[in-house]
Amino acid sequence: MRVVIDTNVLVSGLFWSGAPSEIVHAWKSGVLQTFMTEDIFDEYQRVFLHFSKKIDIHNVETLFQNLVSKAHVVFPNEELQQMKFCDDSDDDKFIVCALTAGDATVISGDKHLLTVSGKYGINVLTPGKFVKNYL
Repeated sequence: MRVVIDTNVLVSGLFWSGAPSEIVHAWKSGVLQTFMTEDIFDEYQRVFLHFSKKIDIHNVETLFQNLVSKAHVVFPNEELQQMKFCDDSDDDKFIVCALTAGDATVISGDKHLLTVSGKYGINVLTPGKFVKNYL
């Protein structure tokens, strides 16, 4: 399955248990075909570094590097990058990535992303709903 994973899901999955952790495990094991843009990678890295300083978990950096190395990087065109999709423009990058990847589902708990589910031909699912329906 082709997915774009919101940063909140990645961080939750790396540092805690539950549905996000199951999604990260599926990503790690190759069950999910995960996509990201350079903007998403930059956000992943920034947020990961912030949390990794606060929470001491053995080998989490290795896991993070392993995950991002398995993701497919896509390069959206300039026109798509300039479009507005969400009320919070910081979330637009996930819709842009899904559109560029083609037929990718966004996994997020963010209300701004969830409200655009079904628009633009993109599904946005919470981690719990994604795990229940697809894993």
